[in-house]
Amino acid sequence: MAHIEEALEGHVERQFARWYAVKAFERDKDAIEPLHLKPSLVAHIELHIKDCEQEMEDDAESIITNQRYALLLRL
Repeated sequence: MAHIEEALEGHVERQFARWYAVKAFERDKDAIEPLHLKPSLVAHIELHIKDCEQEMEDDAESIITNQRYALLLRL
């Protein structure tokens, strides 16, 4: 997530960087398209997503869902 936040630096307000990073990781077009990111940046972010999916042996949506669930269990 930190790599995606870094990639979005200068494209989103700092206080919303994590939210946009999660949305990018989820491939949420409704949240990301209004940013009008260059295709090369979108491709760069996609590489980070695919690397994470490969490392965790799961798809991005499931990774986020599992992390949210784990967070709720800790509360």
